[in-house]
Amino acid sequence: MTDYSIAYEFVQNATGLIFPKSRLTTITQVFADTMARNNLASALDLVDRMQSDAVLRDAVVARLTVGETYFFRDPAQFQVVREQILPDILTSKTAGAPIRMWSAACASGEEAYTLAILLEEHGLSKRGEVTATDIARPRLEGAQLGRFKKWSLRGVDDATIQRYFERDGDTFMLAPRLLDRVTFKYLNLAEDTYPSLGVGIFDMDLIMCRNVLIYFDEATVARVAQRLIDSLGSNGWLLIGASDPPISQLVECDVVTTPAGLAYRRAGAGGAGALRASPQNTLHANADEPGLDGGWPLAQPMLQPPSEIVEWPIAAEALEPHDATHEATGDPQVTRSDHLDEAVRTVRTLCNTGDTRLAAAAAVHALDTHSDAPELHYLLAVALSHENENNDAVKAARRALYFDRRLVIAHVLLGQLYSRLNNREAAVRSLRNAADLLATEDAATVLAATDGERAGRIREAVAVQLKLLKAA
Repeated sequence: MTDYSIAYEFVQNATGLIFPKSRLTTITQVFADTMARNNLASALDLVDRMQSDAVLRDAVVARLTVGETYFFRDPAQFQVVREQILPDILTSKTAGAPIRMWSAACASGEEAYTLAILLEEHGLSKRGEVTATDIARPRLEGAQLGRFKKWSLRGVDDATIQRYFERDGDTFMLAPRLLDRVTFKYLNLAEDTYPSLGVGIFDMDLIMCRNVLIYFDEATVARVAQRLIDSLGSNGWLLIGASDPPISQLVECDVVTTPAGLAYRRAGAGGAGALRASPQNTLHANADEPGLDGGWPLAQPMLQPPSEIVEWPIAAEALEPHDATHEATGDPQVTRSDHLDEAVRTVRTLCNTGDTRLAAAAAVHALDTHSDAPELHYLLAVALSHENENNDAVKAARRALYFDRRLVIAHVLLGQLYSRLNNREAAVRSLRNAADLLATEDAATVLAATDGERAGRIREAVAVQLKLLKAA
């Protein structure tokens, strides 16, 4: 009988996922089916293939994790969102300011679309921004279609169905206006890629990460919990599932008791009735679910992706920024501009869907023709940061600033990269550069290369990041 422990170890290291003994048969069957479909002779061959093929790896992960969800799942929590959280968010926001919500591990999208429905019910559609992320690309592709079976609508009243769906046989199609209000992105919660302005995960008013932490090993729960808290805005709320382990012993936060259970906020944001929780030295696992058969390894160091995945079209030396974008080089050529816009759209789309290796390759290819395009260098930096190629990402971000020293989002990304590399002084300097540039911008100004982000919100996020760095 094939020993699949090496395949399980790879998945655990790459994602932080663990599974109860009761799922051992299902897990081994997933590995066996994947090997048969791809003509792989051994579990070692399967690991080699998953290391080089992110799409295959994500397909395996999608089958290993339970993607079960439906609209308005756990009605009591959504009632809390309606009656307590949304009113609190509106009280803390300036008039007209966007309301940012994140459905983490969104599966097939029902939870994210439920949030979009709630925003419309409260007349907040124009202010609402819903981001949905998942580790399984096949689920993201299906979620964006907005097509659901009746099972996804169980418990939803007929009036709501008629208002927000159109029926096509046994399929219910979500109204197009709701499809446009949710942005789906690839994200592995176990990786250190958020909070991040580059991927739009920051300064959230509400995060729903339900029935996800139960899949993680102890160390990963602690890391993910901290990143979720850090992704909240100063007055944001975090909701997890009833089956998830409580996080109050893992991270410093405020705990709020609601009619639907506990909610979590940044320390100091909970207001009256909130309990302050500080992290303890011990983590508490689910004692009756130690992992597969007790013998397969659980906590191992995260696997690092291979380095040097791209060839650089420009020398890698440090460059001093200048305003090359404003130098006169003759009349602009429409054909070149059109090609550049298309290249930027392609690279950005690949980044948003999680194909960051392909995004990096596409950026490098485009830079052969558009070597002076700051946004392409910035997007290359974003892609490389997702691949944990942080030093090369720094070089790419610096190139972006060489061609346009006023590209705010590149300063911000550079600050995040330096922070990740434990260069606090450089991180603070980069974020202060961003803050200085933002001080001259109107809050409503859409910043270059940000896919629609406004100066006011980025300014607030930069201030939070600087505060965290200073506190550290």
